[in-house]
Amino acid sequence: MQEEKILDSLFYIDKKPILDTLSKLSPTETELLVNFKKVELKTLLKLTFCNLLFNKVLILKKRYLRSTRKSPVRECLVVETGDRFFDYNINGYESIFVNQIDDESYYHLIPYLKSVYRSAFSKNNYFKIVLKEKALGDFFQLNFFRNLFNYQALNFRGKEVQSEVSDYLEELNSSLSYLLDNHPKKAASIIKKIKGNIFLLTDVDSEFYRSFKDNYLEGLEKEESSIIFDFFLESSFEVLFESFASIEEFFDFSYFVPSGGYDSGMDFGDFDF
Repeated sequence: MQEEKILDSLFYIDKKPILDTLSKLSPTETELLVNFKKVELKTLLKLTFCNLLFNKVLILKKRYLRSTRKSPVRECLVVETGDRFFDYNINGYESIFVNQIDDESYYHLIPYLKSVYRSAFSKNNYFKIVLKEKALGDFFQLNFFRNLFNYQALNFRGKEVQSEVSDYLEELNSSLSYLLDNHPKKAASIIKKIKGNIFLLTDVDSEFYRSFKDNYLEGLEKEESSIIFDFFLESSFEVLFESFASIEEFFDFSYFVPSGGYDSGMDFGDFDF
């Protein structure tokens, strides 16, 4: 009986009209829409970075490096360009990530993100760049004086969509794992629509990844595959969720340095460390 009630409430979750709106927003735009009064710059940068990984513009990898032949081997997280680095349509607020990197080398994660953080300049500056995107700008009251004094406010439609998106994400967060275990095709349909917004769900972690892979992806026919589902099959996803909770900490001037520091000869590419 309890399951029937759950299924009744979830039956149309993959067909709700708000999904069409959500599918047009990146996780950065969605987070700013829902929490623009209190969201932190580091959170927006984290979501932008994760979405670029999701879309294969960038790749996150582990490398095992030593500064000299006698130095101990260290595990390092590095960023590289992905398959879609050259054909993905980069917008303004994503460009600060792409402009820090090229396809001829790899970049250590921490100094790379530190450099991105500096390029964002400030929370208000990054807000303005994100709000230039039409998909989000349609929901805000934008004019010269609001931009000048950094005062953002939602218009009538924005308030409606903010409420609808918040409610939907809350519903989805409490139900997606259940759908994945019991109705994987419905869960996959939702994931395909929300795309990078999956990073806004608190229950999406390495355990979710394994469940999604076991219950759906392993049986996915090759012709049904897509860039969205391919991402979950790549090692970049596993590496991301091993460090997902700590990524925001790296977007700061007081960036993390391992105990004992780094070897003096360690190569950090073009970044000051």
